[in-house]
Amino acid sequence: MMSDRIGKAIKVVVKRANHEMAILTVIPEEANPDM
Repeated sequence: MMSDRIGKAIKVVVKRANHEMAILTVIPEEANPDM
């Protein structure tokens, strides 16, 4: 449920901001382990 929304939000942010910081703002919890 949340994964679907997060995936869509990331795609939108990446296409709009095209930055990694934007993605971290959308899902800081998922990006935490990535960093």
